[in-house]
Order: sequence, then structure tokens, then C-alpha cells
Amino acid sequence: MVTAAGFEGTECPRLTRPPPYAGRPETTMDPVSIATSLVMNSAAAQADLVAIKLMRQNAQAAASVVELIDSANQNMSRIQASLGPGMGANLDVTV
Repeated sequence: MVTAAGFEGTECPRLTRPPPYAGRPETTMDPVSIATSLVMNSAAAQADLVAIKLMRQNAQAAASVVELIDSANQNMSRIQASLGPGMGANLDVTV
């Protein structure tokens, strides 16, 4: 019998009681749950990679649209500068 210091003849419950998890199979991870968690982590990592690739493609598409609009503005400025005075300024479309 284990006794606590100063309490001879009295059992110390902390020393004699088994830990609450001793012998319980539900507190240990079985190999299936470990394998499942590894597979799920791998799938989540692959999903993250796909999301990153899509975000990069969206950013590249947005940059392409900005370049297209910028070049269209530059071309329009050149066209307007090359026209004579009064050309394309007022267009009467009444019938």
C-alpha cells in the first residue's frame, strides 16, 4: 500500500488510482483513423494547390484585361490625334 507523507495508514488516491485513460481503447488512435487523417491531409493539400493555381490564373487574366484596356486607350488617342479637326466629334443620327 502506498501512503502519502504525513498520512501513514491513509492511502493517497493520486498514487493508488490508475490514470483515467488506462485500458480504454477509445483513447488511442487506431491505424485506420491515422491513415484516414493522412489521406484527408493530403487531399486538403492538393485542394490548396488547385486553389492557388486558380488564383494565379485569375490574377493573370485581370492583368491581361488591364493591358488590353490600356492599349485600346493608347490606340484611340493615336486615332483621334491623326484625324483632322471636327472629324468624329459630332455625329447626327436623327432620321
